[in-house]
Amino acid sequence: MGISKNNNNGKWEVNLSELKRLVKELDDLGLSLINATTGIPYFNPHVNRPYDQPIKEGYPEPEPPLKGVERMFKFAHQIQEVVPDLPIMGTGYSWLHQFGGAAAAANIEKGYHSLAGFGRQAFAYPDFAEDLLEKGKLDPKKCCIACSKCSQLMFHQINPGCVMRDVQIYAPLYKNLNKK
Repeated sequence: MGISKNNNNGKWEVNLSELKRLVKELDDLGLSLINATTGIPYFNPHVNRPYDQPIKEGYPEPEPPLKGVERMFKFAHQIQEVVPDLPIMGTGYSWLHQFGGAAAAANIEKGYHSLAGFGRQAFAYPDFAEDLLEKGKLDPKKCCIACSKCSQLMFHQINPGCVMRDVQIYAPLYKNLNKK
């Protein structure tokens, strides 16, 4: 994947031509699934892990979090178009809180990607998929709040979990980080 500056308008543009070629080649070799995500969470977390609160010593979100979600949805869609028969997992749903399931259903129905990946939501709300299937919606009181505390644990190479929802397990680990 290349990033270059468009001299016509001065904006940075992402060139997916190499990535699309690679995805096609992987499909031809028999790959069975691709998780389409963007960025490197330890270098630029806002790109693929939009947040409401940055990790400690992180940076404020330089764009509205929904912009990052939109970018991930578009990226997965572009990859799915290249390999329409290969299951592509789209990401970016956790920041949408209780609306992530509806967004996933809409994107899958439109063929933007085949599967929906929920990361932090699974830490905060381990039974979210069951609730989506059985109740057709998510409980807002159980959803990820995009506080970045699980990201902070991952950054320090500690097995992550939801500091806010699993307080007895993860709050002591998180508090020890803040003592350092």
